[in-house]
This record gives sequence, structure tokens and C-alpha cells, in this order.
Amino acid sequence: MQLTLPEPLKSEAQALAQQQGVAVETIVIQAVEYYLKSQSDIPTRTVQARQRLQELNRLKYKKSTDVVAEIRQIRSMAADLYLGQA
Repeated sequence: MQLTLPEPLKSEAQALAQQQGVAVETIVIQAVEYYLKSQSDIPTRTVQARQRLQELNRLKYKKSTDVVAEIRQIRSMAADLYLGQA
């Protein structure tokens, strides 16, 4: 899986990951989970999105087409959450 982050965010995530001794993907997932928790008006959908993100982290060794499909589902869920709160 490849992350495409803006440079300031990428540097910050890499530094934090190195400091905590974890992968950058883990830091990104934790950040998304934190955001979902802080924005949680719809707890069930937030839990589903969080579980999908955790599954995505486990998909590193699956085919890239599987990962792309998972990313699309997560983006769709995130958009639904965002639009539901707007």
C-alpha cells in the first residue's frame, strides 16, 4: 500500500512513526480513528469505518486490486459520514 500525503503531513507522520517505533500507516490509521471518534454523531457507521481501516492495514499482502476496492469503500464511508454531518 502506498500513501500519498502532502509533504508537511508526510514528514510529521514519519517523525511520529519513528518516535513511536511503528509504521507510518499505523499513524495515519490512528489519526483517522481519532477524527472519526471526535466527529462521531453516527456511532455505528464510525465503528464500521474504523474496522475497515484496521482491515486495510492487514491487507498489505493481498492483491493491489483488493486494496483499491477497500480504499474506495472507506472513501465512500468517510464521504457519507462527512455529508451526514454537514
